[in-house]
Amino acid sequence: MRHVTPDKVLSALGIPKKGRVYSLSHVMDETMPLNSFHGPFFIQTFRRLEDGLKFWGGNFSAINVRLEMTDQHGTHVDSLNHVSLGYRMYGTEDGRKITTEKGTTRLGIETMPPLIAHGAFIDVARYMGTDVLPDDYKIDIGTVKEIMRQEGVAEPSRGDVVLFRTGYGRLWGRDNKKFTGPPLPGIDLSVADWAVTRGLPAMGSDTQSLEYIPRTDPPTGHVEPVHQTLIVKNGIHIIENMMLEELSRDRVNEFLFVCLPLKIRGGSGSPINAVAVA
Repeated sequence: MRHVTPDKVLSALGIPKKGRVYSLSHVMDETMPLNSFHGPFFIQTFRRLEDGLKFWGGNFSAINVRLEMTDQHGTHVDSLNHVSLGYRMYGTEDGRKITTEKGTTRLGIETMPPLIAHGAFIDVARYMGTDVLPDDYKIDIGTVKEIMRQEGVAEPSRGDVVLFRTGYGRLWGRDNKKFTGPPLPGIDLSVADWAVTRGLPAMGSDTQSLEYIPRTDPPTGHVEPVHQTLIVKNGIHIIENMMLEELSRDRVNEFLFVCLPLKIRGGSGSPINAVAVA
């Protein structure tokens, strides 16, 4: 990961003026949209109060809940072992050599440090005058720079994080079929290349992919050039399924951004409760 330097962290901590905290993560439950590749999500009460009273034999009890899920469910951040270019992973020519039955021996999400950074918000749906972008809308760098110019958002620098709103967060749990696509609106390769040149450690969006996904794959098969450019070639993390409607409502374009992944050894990502502080 492109580390955020201490001076950038201190600078980011000075951004909030009102102390307003925005949760940028959706609630996870069995009604949430699921990518078929990632499989189902299950939650079940594992221990009830009566179980604990029998187990301990006194007046103390507790409940707990079992989860079955992948590390790509819900609002989450992708680790650098999540995608490949052929067999190539970030810094590894053959990812099969580091893959085991329990994730990978390198690049797992446990290697991603806490992300505390200056956040910039690019509200593409608002710019286009719509609640939800068309499902085949491709966000290019010209559009991004024009939105930043109109909203007075400074060009990001090394260590900053940029979040993109398509309006798809409104579909979460309401129109899951449309939310999961394809097609899906998202950024194109020109925006990914821009992120590389600006030195960003991560980018995120309110869709399940960040990048534009066409309705049908090309004859050569499925490709995700933005994922491959950001993660495989440059070690830039991707944050997906974000909840950005409150930032849009309050027109919060710059903020302190905090993203804390779980330390799952070998994991390809982690559910997060990311926050913006304005």
